[in-house]
Amino acid sequence: KGWAHIPKVGLSPEILAAVHEELPSLEPEMALGTTSTGLQDWRRDRSVFLKMEDSEEPRQDLPALAVLDEIIQERIEDLCDELESTPMRLRLTGRVPPMVACYDEGGYYRRHVDNNRGADGRALTAIYYLNPGWKPEFGGALRLYPSASSDQLVGPEPQDFVEFWPEEDSLVFFLAETMVHEV
Repeated sequence: KGWAHIPKVGLSPEILAAVHEELPSLEPEMALGTTSTGLQDWRRDRSVFLKMEDSEEPRQDLPALAVLDEIIQERIEDLCDELESTPMRLRLTGRVPPMVACYDEGGYYRRHVDNNRGADGRALTAIYYLNPGWKPEFGGALRLYPSASSDQLVGPEPQDFVEFWPEEDSLVFFLAETMVHEV
């Protein structure tokens, strides 16, 4: 299928509370999302990458987010251990810094592929949701199109899709190079 979903990762309430305390400090750093092609209307979200300048080390001012990053990384490694012995043979050799994204009311990201044609080396995307008290009327579903190709980013919506709601403590993985998706 090219995706996996963990409805409840099981992060402790204490870690989640600490992460939520740190998130407001990122607000001044959040910037409007951009695309590699520069299209202005393709996405409406805000985001920030969590890294120290010129370093792979976690930021010292965000200890709870660093713990969350470690936990997600462990889940990714567990998944990859499973996938290495399958016909997919997914093997990860690196990673990009984690990113925090915020979709305010009316936010979206049109159909896209995270690593179209392998341009930046990403193999797997992991999305962890931090939305306490989320309700379906808030919107914000992640929609994956497992049968679509990157040639179907515009035009009629593919009929074969699966949706995941952004419920707190859930995690979605998908293949970065091939999975067409949108928010």
